[in-house]
Amino acid sequence: CACGGGCPRCRGGAPLFLSERPAGSKENAEEAPSVEIAPDGEGVEVEGFRIDLSICDCEYKLFKAIAWAGTMAEIFEACGREPGVETADDAVACKARGLAERKLDSETAGSTDASGHVRVEPHGGLCGALFDHATALHEAAHKGRIERRIGRGKGAKVGAESFIASELEAYGRQRRFLKAAREALKSQCDSAGTAITNPDFYREACSELDFDLKLEDDQTNEFSRRDINGGWPNLNAHCWWYLAPKSGAYNCYGYSLAGGREGAIPLDPKLDDPDRYPGDTRIDRVKSFFKGRGYSYSAEDGDIAYFTEGHVALKSPHRFQGRQLWESKLGTGPLILHELEHLEGGLYGDVEAFFTHDPSLPQPGEREE
Repeated sequence: CACGGGCPRCRGGAPLFLSERPAGSKENAEEAPSVEIAPDGEGVEVEGFRIDLSICDCEYKLFKAIAWAGTMAEIFEACGREPGVETADDAVACKARGLAERKLDSETAGSTDASGHVRVEPHGGLCGALFDHATALHEAAHKGRIERRIGRGKGAKVGAESFIASELEAYGRQRRFLKAAREALKSQCDSAGTAITNPDFYREACSELDFDLKLEDDQTNEFSRRDINGGWPNLNAHCWWYLAPKSGAYNCYGYSLAGGREGAIPLDPKLDDPDRYPGDTRIDRVKSFFKGRGYSYSAEDGDIAYFTEGHVALKSPHRFQGRQLWESKLGTGPLILHELEHLEGGLYGDVEAFFTHDPSLPQPGEREE
């Protein structure tokens, strides 16, 4: 049970909250690779944990851990909206369904009982201390909530709403630490020229797709990484995949409006043409362009994502660790698969709008009534 009623957890001792990690995360410390130890005085502290050159090889595992924490938060957010989830036990069952739907296996990373006692299950290996610290911060969020409830005389009994709120706070804190640790690690290791010493960086970190995609050899090619990094620096901090080689035969609009079908044609949207869109702002021109092709606008979600600097990405049918993926034709460059937010912050700016094919709108070639 999860303290939704008069169960032993409410009396302390048994776990009230359980944080989880991907199954098989625990490592044998003896199998940790040799590393270069940072000289005294080097490194930076992130929320009480020291980041230095001794853990440069942990960078690729940080990407997976960040994605996992985000996926767990998504699952609990969905449980908060699901009808019939009224108790903490209901929320735990809902979480289990969410993991099963995404075909994800998990194991216990840490726990907090109804008295606020925290237990962290060691990860082991080179990166173990880093991920143990992330788990401890996760459990500290639960501990703080429990202590506040006890201080107000409410005891540890929680319903679904409070239980889910605590999990969202905990995974949010865990993810913020992991992202800050990644940034610190990347800065430290890039400066020292030891950013990625694991030759199987992408193959190990990014192989858990929901379909069979052969990772091409140039996925780990240093030139390709520099090439991508010049325009989309956030992309190389995460997993992405080649779908098709460079080509000038079609662009992102032709690919997305063709629904990803082969044979997409070049398409110049001419969104800055003052004669075609007199007096309109850029986003108004974009809306007019897509409406004329049978697509409706949304600020929240859709089939096609529009970026502030003119790029569009197509929602993919595929997912990575349960997270939605998108397909982007990078100008005359390659066609790639990526998470949407990871293409932001570069040449294309940030996502500003979404568009979805709407059969109720006049389609190209049809006359609007």
